[in-house]
Amino acid sequence: MFKNKVGRPSNEVIKKRRILNIVLMAIIFVVLFALTYVLTNITTKKLTGGGPTYYGISCEEGKPCYEAGFRNGNLYQRVIDSYNSENNASLVYEDVITDEQLLSITRLSADEGSIDDATGIEKLVNL
Repeated sequence: MFKNKVGRPSNEVIKKRRILNIVLMAIIFVVLFALTYVLTNITTKKLTGGGPTYYGISCEEGKPCYEAGFRNGNLYQRVIDSYNSENNASLVYEDVITDEQLLSITRLSADEGSIDDATGIEKLVNL
């Protein structure tokens, strides 16, 4: 290292150190971001089979899923997804699906979801 007369590094050395520090911090940031992204996607795919995630959807009195006869929000979301897929529709979770609409559902995919109450499944008579 080049030191000036008082024993401190020269301005040129200080500038190079600053640039090196900035570059190293940028590299660390990019690596951490990439690692977080990869781990999040791997975890999501393992939990959902690569599909959308439905965590913590509550289904209580006054909510559309409750009004439709379901007690688990995750199951209700899967029912909505199946209806939309089979009927080229665009219902959303906030819509109350009717008994007539439920009759049109012939397939239901509910694997890898956190469904702890199947109340309402009896309405899907054409599965």
